[in-house]
Amino acid sequence: MILAALRRSAKDPDTIRVRAAGDWVILDGILDVRHEREMAEHAARSASGVAAVEDHLTISG
Repeated sequence: MILAALRRSAKDPDTIRVRAAGDWVILDGILDVRHEREMAEHAARSASGVAAVEDHLTISG
């Protein structure tokens, strides 16, 4: 579900890695713009059953 939301909203969703550990979601990767980071965090937090999001995304620009 999170990956589907990222594919709809991110410019290059393949640069974002999503891992789940119980009810935690961990985001890793390198993005071009801050807006994509915010969208990825929102998509992860909005997914059913997610209690927390750990953001390890970095902005390259």
